Amino acid sequence: MNKIVLDEADLASRAKDIRTLLSPIAKVATGPATKTRSTPGTFIIATYDGSLPQSDFRDWRFKVYVNNMSAGYFEVWKDPERKGKWHLEKAYLHIYTMVPELRDEKEFLCLHCDPNESEEDKHYFYKVGPHIHIKQADSPIPHSHIALNRSHLPEVLSSIDTLTKAFSLGVNMIKEQVLDALLI
Repeated sequence: MNKIVLDEADLASRAKDIRTLLSPIAKVATGPATKTRSTPGTFIIATYDGSLPQSDFRDWRFKVYVNNMSAGYFEVWKDPERKGKWHLEKAYLHIYTMVPELRDEKEFLCLHCDPNESEEDKHYFYKVGPHIHIKQADSPIPHSHIALNRSHLPEVLSSIDTLTKAFSLGVNMIKEQVLDALLI
């Protein structure tokens, strides 16, 4: 399988694509704000609303258009050889619902992609492309990888553009089939 690899210059422009990707579900029409974080060999792009969070990027949130719900999105890119060739490790969208009585949030639904998953992993074909986790369900459903593109993984994983398109279709499916239904 092809791995998703970007040059440093292309990686720098990825934030705009992420805002566009998430705009269908964001409360703000232009999509959430993005910020990058990096360490040697790792580059992270994450989303948020309001003031720039100081916490771990996995805890950053942006509001979705459904009341009492928020989301978080991040991508983790790795350059193991430090040659300016960045490999997408994770693209994760998490949607949360507020639990007012607990004054806390609960994970509701996730759209993940792990394009550099090892082919040796028994869940490889389900995890490598966009897949859904239904978090508010009985076990084993929350840990199941419900693949959206299993039948055409080589095409989906052929470039960042085709992967973004497939992920975008997943975001729109969540919008139309789940979030819109919550407004009724």
